[in-house]
Amino acid sequence: MQALGFPHAIYGRMVLTEQTGTVGARVLLGAGSTKVKHIVLNMVTRPGQSGGPVLAADRQTINGMLVGGYSPSKGIGIQLGGVDPATIHQTTHAVSSEYIWEML
Repeated sequence: MQALGFPHAIYGRMVLTEQTGTVGARVLLGAGSTKVKHIVLNMVTRPGQSGGPVLAADRQTINGMLVGGYSPSKGIGIQLGGVDPATIHQTTHAVSSEYIWEML
C-alpha cells in the first residue's frame, strides 16, 4: 500500500511524500455506538498527513484515508528533542474507503 501526504504541513512544509507499507491488521473500532473498519498500516506517519489517501499496490484504487499514528495516552510523557517517544512506532490507522463519501 502507498500513502500520500504532507508531513509537517502544520509547520508550513508543503512537500508531498509517498510512503510504502504493508497491512498489519484490519480492525473494527468503535466511534460511539458505530463500528468503523480501519486498516492498520506498518508505516510511520507525521502530523499533517491525516486525510491523505491510502492507495492499493497497483495505484488504481483508494483503499482508505489516513487517520494518523496510534498514540496511547498515558498522561504526562517525556519529550526528547520535541518528540514524544511513545509516538515513534509503525502503527498507523486508516479508515476504510467505504466511509469517505459519508464523511464529506
